[in-house]
Amino acid sequence: MPIPVHAKNRLAHTHKKKFLIVSTRRVGSTALALTLSDTPGVRCDKEMLFARKPHPSLQDKHVGITKVNDIHQFLETSSEATSGSKLTIPEYQAPMIDEICRLLIASEVSVVHLTRPLLLQYVSLRHAQKNKVWHSAKRSVPDWVQPDHPVPTKAANNAKEVGEEVEKFCREVMSVDTAIARLAHSLPYFHVAHAKINDRDALLKLGNFLGIKDTIKPNHALLRTTTDHTQFFSEQPEVLEVFSNYESIHQQSLLAN
Repeated sequence: MPIPVHAKNRLAHTHKKKFLIVSTRRVGSTALALTLSDTPGVRCDKEMLFARKPHPSLQDKHVGITKVNDIHQFLETSSEATSGSKLTIPEYQAPMIDEICRLLIASEVSVVHLTRPLLLQYVSLRHAQKNKVWHSAKRSVPDWVQPDHPVPTKAANNAKEVGEEVEKFCREVMSVDTAIARLAHSLPYFHVAHAKINDRDALLKLGNFLGIKDTIKPNHALLRTTTDHTQFFSEQPEVLEVFSNYESIHQQSLLAN
């Protein structure tokens, strides 16, 4: 169920020049960053904080955020009126999400929070890991969008172990998303659902929030092949029930903030 534009989304009355697209993995942040980059007067890096020296307390295997000074240095060097970047926080960084959010609050940037249903995130992540293809631009139709291709879960393919893996994934994603949503109390905040990335009305509201003068145009080249993700668990209905239960909580936690 798509999340309606949150009541706390703030349509900026003043021009906000610095922003970060903050999200978990596999939610469409690259697509949104590319769409913004194609807009006159906007610079949006696909991952300005990737492969840089991480904050000492954060995991080395993925750069979630660097020092606050690094954020400002990057954004302020842009000649464009509005500048920003992706900031991907993987689910495995859930234990340090509070510290990441403290650094974000200190950065005083506008936050664009991008979310996606848990089932879609999970299937997308597992297939990207299997195929080593992380962005759909590298091939027009993924080879896994067929019902007879099972989801390549890390766990064994029995329902109990897959269910445990899915539960852990859902809890971690929800922890990160809930913390990001709470930033609405401290920073200019705007929520975008994955399903609305190419929606003209949603992009118009995002442009107003970021103070972008030109219209953000949908990038139809980034539209992906859609498929019924539930088909991958057709023989494991109990796993689908886990997703359904957690998704209900996921939606409620986002709306509560």
